[in-house]
Amino acid sequence: MNQSLVAKGSVIFLKAIKGLLIIVGSSLWLCACGASPKASQTPHLFAPAAAIAAGNALYQHTCAYCHGTNGQGGVRFNAPRLWGPGNVVQTGVFNSEDALAAFIKRAMPAQAVNGVNPGGLTEIQAHQVAQYILSKNRG
Repeated sequence: MNQSLVAKGSVIFLKAIKGLLIIVGSSLWLCACGASPKASQTPHLFAPAAAIAAGNALYQHTCAYCHGTNGQGGVRFNAPRLWGPGNVVQTGVFNSEDALAAFIKRAMPAQAVNGVNPGGLTEIQAHQVAQYILSKNRG
């Protein structure tokens, strides 16, 4: 058998195994948290505490410019409050991680901030920021 075909087959097999492990791991994590696998369409690539810490760093670097370091809003461009009384998350529009992350990915920051252009965060970064914001609304 051609060694090149064997090598290509091995690479494909390893990628399939990696994908399966990510799916199984995500499902186990969701079940351990009491959520169904349909609770989030995006698998979490970090433990919740690590994702929230990364989200905090991204928030302070990019989002705090307009929303304030404490999510109070109104710092620039009439940015809404993100946590605390009367925040935009409590209105129900952005009360899920997927909805909030999709908006962050699509539209934030509203203008270039610290080298990040509008829509410049990756999908993972948008989810990390969303997890951070939602964590502030939970407690």
